[in-house]
Amino acid sequence: MRTFISFIVILSSLIFFTSCENAPDLSELEVGDIADLVEAALQEKTGGLEENINDLIEKLDEITLDSVCDSLYTGGSSYNNPNGLVQGAYTGTWTFLLSCNTFNIPETANFTSFSDATYSTTRINSEDSVAFTGSIEGIEFSSNDYVLGGTYIRTGTQDLTGPNQQIDLSSTLEFDLTGVIVNKGGNGIQSGVGTFTFTGNTPEETYSFDGTIQFNGNGTATVTINGETFVINL
Repeated sequence: MRTFISFIVILSSLIFFTSCENAPDLSELEVGDIADLVEAALQEKTGGLEENINDLIEKLDEITLDSVCDSLYTGGSSYNNPNGLVQGAYTGTWTFLLSCNTFNIPETANFTSFSDATYSTTRINSEDSVAFTGSIEGIEFSSNDYVLGGTYIRTGTQDLTGPNQQIDLSSTLEFDLTGVIVNKGGNGIQSGVGTFTFTGNTPEETYSFDGTIQFNGNGTATVTINGETFVINL
């Protein structure tokens, strides 16, 4: 009987340790976590890239109504979405420098935008400093679309939660955008591409991920990270 009981104890211990070895470490960042962070950084409701672009274009529309070539324009911006499962807010400043063609018609606007931002989703709470620099072409009245390129950087801290998961993170998420088309009819991003780099630190690990973005034109974007593809909402 003692031998049988000892066998049961040993077998139970083996099963326990084997289960622990095979269980995923929920304190580690996975590719799906990075996709969630990218989605939140781009979404309109969080005050992300989509909202930042909308705000810049709204300001640019006002400037070009009475613009002066090679002039510097500055101002402030704010956004607040306190309702729903996805929330966001920011306050910041922007600067435009208009460039004109030989007929003194504005064609291009170089811009900088800096803000302090927060957002929350069903599993992420974030506090960030945001820097957005680049240029917008197609601002002449004869053009139907704006064409934007630039660099969008969010640096800050995030808390990620989930079933049996709690990750405290400090990170930088940098997007390089090319040929982003925004229709002047106000339909958001229509097309364009980008790459991004994520670097982050938890108390235990340092992480680095790279990926690509394809803007689909229907309020979504396709994000690819380490060969895995995600369709996210803007």
